[in-house]
Amino acid sequence: MPIDDAQFKLAMAHFASGVTVVTTEVSGTPYGMTVASFASLSLHPPLVIVCIEKTVKSHDAIAAAKKFGVSILGQDQAEISGRFASKKIEDKFSGVAVRRGDLGVPLLEGAITTLECRVHDQLPGGDHSIFVGEVVEAKTSDGAPLVWATRRGALEVMALLLDAGANPDGEDGVPTNCPPVMHAIHTRQIDALRLLLERGADPNGRSAEGRMF
Repeated sequence: MPIDDAQFKLAMAHFASGVTVVTTEVSGTPYGMTVASFASLSLHPPLVIVCIEKTVKSHDAIAAAKKFGVSILGQDQAEISGRFASKKIEDKFSGVAVRRGDLGVPLLEGAITTLECRVHDQLPGGDHSIFVGEVVEAKTSDGAPLVWATRRGALEVMALLLDAGANPDGEDGVPTNCPPVMHAIHTRQIDALRLLLERGADPNGRSAEGRMF
């Protein structure tokens, strides 16, 4: 039997990863989104990959521009992560400090690392495209990275979201008054929360079998 969507998202939520904002620009319009599916691929030539869902605006923008930037966020940029992950914010760049690199793509100020990439290849990956980028410029600075992880367990994080006022039936599940760190929790946590609630989990920590975390 194939694994269901929510169970797959819950499983993947246990893998700790860094957090990036991937950006590009087409005809003077900037595009950007929070991306955790990022990795280095090759040293010679210097290649990285980013995996972008085909339905989001940034997907077609990167395909058209043939270039993109990657800003690796620092631990104090959780609010930026939430802003670029939100489906409700139309102008994600409003009030965000950026600089233009050699390729003209917007790069976020305050990021601990920025990369400028030309699209080397575009590969199919299910409901995503895998963009292979050749890195043409990299700048780094000191600082600890922002890390996305469930830490003490997915259900505990979901309970914190509920305590912060998250609505599991909402559009993106994260209200504007959530603490900034909660904005770094991706919407797959909300999907996993729905699954656990449907199965009888108690967000306060108990179920028929006892304590959940």
